[in-house]
Amino acid sequence: MPASRIAPPRQRCYHADALMSTQSSPEQQDRPLRIALLTSTRERCGIAEYSRHLAAALARLVALDVVPVDPQPLTPDTFARLNAADVIHLQHEYSFFGSALPGRSLLPRLLRPLRRPWVVTAHTVGRAEEILGVARTGWRSMAKRLALRARWVRWYVEAGPFASARRVIVHGSHARERLIAAGLRPERVVYLPMPVPPVAPEGAPGSASLCGERYLLTFGFLTPEKGIDQVLEVLAEYPGLLVVAGETRGAVGKGYLAQLQSAARALGVAGRVRFLGYVSDDCLDPLIRGAELVVLPYRSGTGSYALGRALACGAPVVASDLDLFDDYPCTARFGRRAGQSLREVIRALADAPERRRALGEAAREYAARHTWETAARRHVELYRAAAL
Repeated sequence: MPASRIAPPRQRCYHADALMSTQSSPEQQDRPLRIALLTSTRERCGIAEYSRHLAAALARLVALDVVPVDPQPLTPDTFARLNAADVIHLQHEYSFFGSALPGRSLLPRLLRPLRRPWVVTAHTVGRAEEILGVARTGWRSMAKRLALRARWVRWYVEAGPFASARRVIVHGSHARERLIAAGLRPERVVYLPMPVPPVAPEGAPGSASLCGERYLLTFGFLTPEKGIDQVLEVLAEYPGLLVVAGETRGAVGKGYLAQLQSAARALGVAGRVRFLGYVSDDCLDPLIRGAELVVLPYRSGTGSYALGRALACGAPVVASDLDLFDDYPCTARFGRRAGQSLREVIRALADAPERRRALGEAAREYAARHTWETAARRHVELYRAAAL
């Protein structure tokens, strides 16, 4: 891949609003667009849940066909459904296609038969090392590090899946900047703020409290990247519980849970930690509202469903200083860039109910501005632009 595609010169910045004025033909405006939404429909899958919310909002605005991305390879009948649409919208996650590496990813095989313009939502955007998991030990990681010495392989992993899309939707401004730096055209990479999910109304049945206890809450799949061990290290100074809601996935997740349980015992806080496992959304929402703070101490990542749900519930959120949280000024931040540690932030907020209330109000204001209905209208404008 030519160097100019990997490190292009600085270009103009485009936000979704800059594309809203794109004009479509009267014929297109007179009938609903036909959209094929190609996505995961798995149980307990964050992107499947995301797609269900998007589909419900889009169904009022377009003629929508939700097409499962699994199992692969797709059948001829499935490709016929996709090519019957005006625009195909792919929800992309690397794990859907087996691998991110050239020659091993199933994505090119999926894209080749498409005859209609396609749009993609890039749910993971990051450095190739993070995408491929090369920080882990073993010969596989060593082989991946060697492969990434070739600049075209790095480009293929980081930007290749999105290069031929008419529009690339990202939910973080830093993700947009990264894809443009990798060579994608700025006008095709569009930042749309992450919509917040609908949540159970206050007072709905559920596990609204833990017998009146004060508690910190973190939730989502348990992986080392979530950084929950950092909360254990400061729990001794917090006058309450730590509640961890979420299940494990695979050997890595199970190993991390065992590590957390061992660390809690070693730190002398095991009696104040509650591992709840999987919690359904109906029970999770009141649990979020009852928390003194929702803590998201992530070490890496490019998106957070947990953040959106916490904001929708009006919870005060403490988050790490990762780039992915930079678009959410309604959160309290910790880390090197933030200039304060997790210990300092939790200590300060635990003793300041008025500050927690202010964070909760800011969360509710964000949620009111970023609904799925608003996001669906912006998607339709992007579909029309892509169909031209």
